[in-house]
Amino acid sequence: MSNSLPLIKALRKGLLRAGALAAVAAFAGTAFAADHRDGPAVQVAADVAGDINDVYAFVDGGKLILGMTVSPFADANATFSDAIVYQFHVDKRPAFLAPSAGTTDVMCTFNAAQDFQCWVEDVDYVTGPSDVEAGTTSASGDLRVFAGLRADPFYFFLTGANGTTGFAGARAAVIAAAPTLMFNSDGCPIITPQIGATLRGLLTAAAPADNNFATANGLAIVIEAEPTLFTDVDNPFVTVWASTNRLGN
Repeated sequence: MSNSLPLIKALRKGLLRAGALAAVAAFAGTAFAADHRDGPAVQVAADVAGDINDVYAFVDGGKLILGMTVSPFADANATFSDAIVYQFHVDKRPAFLAPSAGTTDVMCTFNAAQDFQCWVEDVDYVTGPSDVEAGTTSASGDLRVFAGLRADPFYFFLTGANGTTGFAGARAAVIAAAPTLMFNSDGCPIITPQIGATLRGLLTAAAPADNNFATANGLAIVIEAEPTLFTDVDNPFVTVWASTNRLGN
């Protein structure tokens, strides 16, 4: 294994974008987005390990935490792909919603034995085996990485008892109503009070709502880093998104 900058450049040159998911985080708060078997990767079994579930970014104990889960509904035999580069893209900003002042990429790869390598550009590097509970720390001490199977932390009311309520029921109602929807000048559907009431009813459950992901797992890459790897005095805020990228020939 090598931590050389030429290897990082070679990886970038060979990347083909396989999928992406965005999440935004400032040091004062967190936002999430989710995709569980919704993307095109699930159409190709070999690409399931590159199908992103969720991306998380927050600060804990003064450290920037980045998390990515892939491989929706992973079983005990699920593995990261040795043909995919898993990336976090971190933009530093002077203020929330201000233009980016530069991007720092975190790139992680795995071999067939599930040993990983992660680079923060050419600034820091860590390598180690997957499923080490405490993670593996870089020589500098500024970067720690865990990679392995974890319970899916996303709470989702997908279906009610008979499958006609929850998100799936609301989605079916929207599809059924689509031919009769009217649109405003911006191309957005006009939701009448009646349609709105129907959707709210479908998304409401007797407390507590069913968490259909309660027993679901995913493969997680979790990074704990010193914020100064990504920020500076003039740019203390970050926005974060992630991508999985298949290596080209």
